[in-house]
Amino acid sequence: MSERYEYERVAAKIGEEIAKGTRPPGSMLPSIRDLMATYKVSKTTMENVIRLLSDRGLVRAERGRGTVVLDRQGGHPTRVRVTQSAVAAAPEDDDLEDWEAACAEQERTGALVTVAVSEGQARDDVAARLQLADTGRRVIRRFKHARLDGRPAQLQTAFYPVERFGGTPFAEEHRLTTGTYAAMRELGFTPANRDEVVSARGATPEEAVELRIRPGSPVLVIERLTRDDQGVPLELLRIVADSLRTELAYEDLPLPRP
Repeated sequence: MSERYEYERVAAKIGEEIAKGTRPPGSMLPSIRDLMATYKVSKTTMENVIRLLSDRGLVRAERGRGTVVLDRQGGHPTRVRVTQSAVAAAPEDDDLEDWEAACAEQERTGALVTVAVSEGQARDDVAARLQLADTGRRVIRRFKHARLDGRPAQLQTAFYPVERFGGTPFAEEHRLTTGTYAAMRELGFTPANRDEVVSARGATPEEAVELRIRPGSPVLVIERLTRDDQGVPLELLRIVADSLRTELAYEDLPLPRP
């Protein structure tokens, strides 16, 4: 029997077990050594099996854990819903932050965790987006994990001008007690509109460590700039999301009137 036929046969067998739920999403495959013994194949063949299953989006090797079964069969990625009507209304709660609710709707465990809050000089690209003058380029940086079933699925980094948000709850090392926009309103700001750009690229080595994926794995990059009613930037939010565990849904978008 050729090696190619052999690893395709084993991959099909494991794929069938995943489809039937014998190996459910989030479970770990046995070690390569144990899989070799179970399917009576060589190490090279088993490594090719894992590579093939990974290419099909059924499993993923994760640093320090092993090979995890993904939830691609059945198609139930956690969805972050952003609708045109919600954008126009500037909701009290920030829909991109409502991670727990999005996860709960799909019977998954979600948590938005504040990892670090710091103050420092803004990089050139951040200063330009926030329209900061050269003499006032200090920003508050809030870094958060959006976790799905205990593991980071998104890395969220938000920047706020110190001259507007210094000494407020945005500068404190704990999670805001309300949504971002509600907290802004409590301080007297009026978030009125936002721009949002979504792109894709490979994960950097640093992002890969945080998300527990391999460097170069595809990630979604969401950049959102929120302005007040005078057009002055209030927040720059950058999200790096594991593309296999996050789906963005833009629903009920209005069509142009004739």
